[in-house]
Amino acid sequence: MTIDHKSLQRYFHGKSSYREKNAIRQWLDEDKSNREIFLRERIMFDSNLIFSDSIEDEKKSKIQNVLLICLGVAASLLILLSSMFVFQRQNLSKITHSYQCINVPAYNRSSVTLPDGTIVWLNSKSTLKYPLAFDKKKREVFLDGEGYFEVKKGKHPFIVKTNKYDIEVLGTVFNVDAYSVSDEFSTSLFQGKVRLINATNSMSTYLLPGQTASLDNEELVIKSSIDANKYLWKDGIIYLDSKSFPEIMKIFERVYDIKIIINNPSAENFKYRGKFRISDGIEHALRVLQSDFPFTFMHDDNMNVIIID
Repeated sequence: MTIDHKSLQRYFHGKSSYREKNAIRQWLDEDKSNREIFLRERIMFDSNLIFSDSIEDEKKSKIQNVLLICLGVAASLLILLSSMFVFQRQNLSKITHSYQCINVPAYNRSSVTLPDGTIVWLNSKSTLKYPLAFDKKKREVFLDGEGYFEVKKGKHPFIVKTNKYDIEVLGTVFNVDAYSVSDEFSTSLFQGKVRLINATNSMSTYLLPGQTASLDNEELVIKSSIDANKYLWKDGIIYLDSKSFPEIMKIFERVYDIKIIINNPSAENFKYRGKFRISDGIEHALRVLQSDFPFTFMHDDNMNVIIID
């Protein structure tokens, strides 16, 4: 299977049909080199977000040309950063205020290495914004969605800002689920120690390894347990832990970038526990659910809608 440049551009612009999205997803699963091509094209697509408007147009053009050359060689953000230091050391202060934005499309997950060596996995429909170079006092990134962080130890705090809580660490491994379109928020700590700071009132709470903090009626609740299955999304797997049918459909909407309308009143009483591989597609997942709960569905490809009866 071959996916050309124009198809990827339509995909990044959100203009692909459902079948074209499905073809790209299958192409990504076929070979690691396809995923490298996809990531390189995506970074080039987002490259106009790298520089702030404060950089003069002439300098911006020169630096972007240098970056595009580097992308063609390695598609590595670290190489981009080092290239900036080599060619524009005098603009260091501007670089620290210039941001890269990574947007992960539906069906996909992606990983990125930040300038300090921190590794971040991003789930479907997540956005991560970070500077090309961290300043001397703190390392700060902005997350809308779900991310798994392996933070490089350093002298300065690493802060993940979300619309609900900020997470501050020095070096640790944790997961954050904070989509701005959802009222839910949770973070689980695997290694190290983190401080959660309420974005509204600045009140803080500490987490220890093995603990999970989540919102329950706008109150932060801490439990001394972590379900590792919930983080299988890094491996392309959807894990459902006794989720109700409407909750499952909300997850499918986000993962598969599709609208689902439920017209079956009995669906409210159905719960399911299990796993789905994202690459198998939404219709496969719905057929699996049909074996436990009687319902029918119609997929309108043109409107990108599934109706459950």
